[in-house]
Amino acid sequence: MAETLTTRLDRWRESIDFLPLTTNVMQKAAKVWADSKRRGIPTARENIDADMIIVAQRLLLGDEYPGRSIVIATTNVKHLEPFGEAMVWQDMRF
Repeated sequence: MAETLTTRLDRWRESIDFLPLTTNVMQKAAKVWADSKRRGIPTARENIDADMIIVAQRLLLGDEYPGRSIVIATTNVKHLEPFGEAMVWQDMRF
């Protein structure tokens, strides 16, 4: 029987650690959001949204682990690609 997407996501989630939502992350998200607005890159219209928080996490990880490939796992590749490599999570293999 084929594995359902929910089962696959649950299995995948068990193999990763989630990153904490800290003040530093939120400050970075605010800076990314403001910079994106100035540059005309589409983001949430009025407020910082989850996409900007995810991008901030990616950027901070890149600072912490220079030279490592950090891919954003998402279903929203179009909105996240301008900020770094993004892939549909269902297509990722680990």
